[in-house]
Amino acid sequence: MNNVTLSGRLTKEPDVRYGGENNSVAIARFTLAVDDYKSTDFINIRALGKTAEWVEKWLQKGNKVELTGKIKTGHYTGRAGKDFLKIETKEIQRFERRQRIWRFLIRQSIFYRH
Repeated sequence: MNNVTLSGRLTKEPDVRYGGENNSVAIARFTLAVDDYKSTDFINIRALGKTAEWVEKWLQKGNKVELTGKIKTGHYTGRAGKDFLKIETKEIQRFERRQRIWRFLIRQSIFYRH
């Protein structure tokens, strides 16, 4: 079984592009910084379809997320010709819900001052 669960923070804004037939499939790519108290690993993440659309709408640099996916490995020939590891995600959950609620309250101008 090829399942992995990771939690960490996005290192930059997600890159979302559209591909497939008639450019109708969303593809989101971002890097997740995963800290294990001794070192930090930077893992490349890819999301497809509705998950990628959710990433585009709700995630930004610095957000803390937990995701479930599967490991994909490969090799590409570039300047360095190196192997790579990436995670293709199935599910993503955002941890910082309070921040999102606060932004919603700011947008709705719901303030009570004493």
